[in-house]
Amino acid sequence: MSTERPISAVGLARLTHRTTFGDLRDGLTGVIADDPLTVRAGARRLEGIDLLGGLLLGGRRAGTFDQYLKPGWYELFDYADITTSARPSRASFTVVAGPGEGIPDTGPDTGPGAVLVAVADPFPHYVIQGALRAGHPIRLINALRDQPSDAVFFELAPHALPDHVEDWARRFEDDEPPPYPPVDLTAGIGGMPLGSGRSSVVTLPLRPGRHLVASLLNDFADGTRMTAKGQFLIVDVHPGEEAMDA
Repeated sequence: MSTERPISAVGLARLTHRTTFGDLRDGLTGVIADDPLTVRAGARRLEGIDLLGGLLLGGRRAGTFDQYLKPGWYELFDYADITTSARPSRASFTVVAGPGEGIPDTGPDTGPGAVLVAVADPFPHYVIQGALRAGHPIRLINALRDQPSDAVFFELAPHALPDHVEDWARRFEDDEPPPYPPVDLTAGIGGMPLGSGRSSVVTLPLRPGRHLVASLLNDFADGTRMTAKGQFLIVDVHPGEEAMDA
């Protein structure tokens, strides 16, 4: 996938026989709201819909995401359009049979990459296994219960101190970010929301250096930002022999 837009966020979802594209659209619109009641109402609309990840990219940058597809009805869509446009960009398709049939919902193997897992014990956070390398695949796993998870990477400013980054992230409680951000919030790239127990493999145009990986989602239970609850991590991206152009 590549984009000429300043920001593009493409997602993939599998609908069940009980759900419609309208449920997907209204649910996603609700869960990004500031009001906890609206968030919970949106979460209810998403019940029975499998969120299968996707990509968040900036203009003139390319990336990939891989997902096993079981038989069913799928929607490929742009998150920005689905929450703001009366006629959002989308592609609907049916998978009748294929290599995904009968394969557990653990997502594809990454090959020579790292694994980033969203966990809660008891508070949500990320755990990383292996080394992140520029241009190499990353397997994203959502081990949270009844809560989708995303993973957006931001390059950290050279002078950013870990204590300041953590303090800033934990104060990110609504759409108005805290002052003095250690990252450029308009330049995030990453994997879009995965449902509980789901995983995908993404390849992102990450540059070597320190990054903050964070969730931009609200908690479906109480509407609080997942970042404020601890779902963020400072990571090092190492040079990769086959890094993608950034």
